[in-house]
Parts: sequence; C-alpha cells; structure tokens
Amino acid sequence: MMQMASCGSHDMDMEEDDVSQTQQEDVPTPVPPPTSRNKGKRKERSSGTTSGSKKKKSARSWEFSVPTSNGTTNMKKLLQTCKFFQVWEAAGNFKDQNQTVLTPTGSDGTLSLRKVSESVVKEAPNELIVLAQLPLAFIEGIRWRHFCSKVLLPTPVCRKTSTKEIVKIYADRKATMKIILGKNKQRLSLTTDIWVAPYTVASYMVITAHFIDANFQLKKMIIGFKNVGDHKGGTIAQVLLDFLEEWDIKKIFCITVDNATANTSALRKFKAGFLQKSIITMLY
Repeated sequence: MMQMASCGSHDMDMEEDDVSQTQQEDVPTPVPPPTSRNKGKRKERSSGTTSGSKKKKSARSWEFSVPTSNGTTNMKKLLQTCKFFQVWEAAGNFKDQNQTVLTPTGSDGTLSLRKVSESVVKEAPNELIVLAQLPLAFIEGIRWRHFCSKVLLPTPVCRKTSTKEIVKIYADRKATMKIILGKNKQRLSLTTDIWVAPYTVASYMVITAHFIDANFQLKKMIIGFKNVGDHKGGTIAQVLLDFLEEWDIKKIFCITVDNATANTSALRKFKAGFLQKSIITMLY
C-alpha cells in the first residue's frame, strides 16, 4: 500500500511538472521597445506642397492642380511666378540691409520695392525750401530737426551745405532744360513781367518760355529770373536779349507783356536788336 501511494504521488508530481512546463511554453516572449536607432529620418517636405489632399496637391491662390505621383516640380515653378512669394522672398533677402518692402498695391497686383536713400533725403528738403520759399535757416531750425528725429531721417545738414546743393540743383535742371529746348525745333513764345519784392523793394524780371513738344503737349519753362535796377524799356530789352543768347534761342514766335508804356519801348528795341543778331548769325 505504501508503495502504491508513493507511485501515485510520483505520477501527480510529474503531471504538475508537465502542466507548469506547458504554461511556461504558452507565455509569449516580451518584445523590447524600439530604440531611436530603428527610426529612419523623415524626408523634408518640398516647398511646393503648400496645401492639398493626399491624391493631389493644389495651390490655394490659383486654379492649378497636379498629381503627387509626378513630383512637385510644377508646384515649385508656379511658386516662383507668385508675386506674393516674390515680395516675401525679397523681404528676406533685404532684411539685413534695412530695406523697406512694400506689399502689392491695387487689384492688378502691382509691386513696388523702395528704399529711401540718403541722397534723396538731402535733396527733398532743398526742394521744399525752394518751392515753399522758406529761408535757408529753416534747415537748421528746431522744427525740422524734430521732424527728422521723429521719422528716423538722417541728421539734417547745415545751411551752407544746403546753399551749395540748391545751386547744384539749379545747374542740373538748367542743363536738362537746355537739352529739351535744343531738341525742340519750333519757335518759342515768351511772356515776361516785372514784380517788386514786398520786403526788400527790389525789382525782379521773370521770363517764361512756352512751346509745344513732339507729343503735342504744351510746355512752359522759366528761363530767366533776374534783379533789374529800373523799369526802363532799354533795360527790359537788354535782359531779354541776354537770356536768349544764354539759352541759345534763335526762333521767337511772339512776346506777351502787360500794357505798361515801358514795355512798348522795350519790345521795339528788342526787335531791332534781335534782328541785328540774327543777321549777323546768318552772315557768319
């Protein structure tokens, strides 16, 4: 009996070992988590794929779409023709140079890229002084300096520098006007008058030339502005002749003046002197 009991217990132990071994075999082996080495690097997205679905990429601003199976070359080409992209790209290129980039203006998509240069900042105040008839001391005044500091303009120049630049502007404009009058082969019409300054009581004579250019546009230019000592006919005639010689004007259609008595005498003397110079020019 004791032997049978021991055999039964031995069989039970073997069965338990088989069950435990079977359970161990059924337990799956744990898989280690993936490491960073197993991860591949993602490909960079193309700059042309701005928006769209998985099948097709389309641009939001244009009626244009291409399948992704053909690549993104067409999208890149289209992006280079976009004016908004050109402005954005220009802003990045000129960022280090403190350039001012303007956005598209109007419905036609017109673009403008500008930078206010130092030469323009120097020229504009001089033109302001001339057009507004301001004193040269204005350029050194606290009002103008306060304005320049507010809008971040360069430091204003002194009145001596401004005087030299105004004279240079006059010389450049005069040379340009001479070229324009030299190309014009028609006769000129002149108007002249003398006015007195309210504070200095000085007399100034101004001469304006009128003509029609090649585009049939009426043009007028001030070719003379001179201080005269008196209002006599001889003085007026001589000033007219001097300015015509200075500007190399040889053809006159008419001269318009007011009804002062001195002007009648001036035009009579001017006509005689102009015809005499014309005859001398034709002879020589």
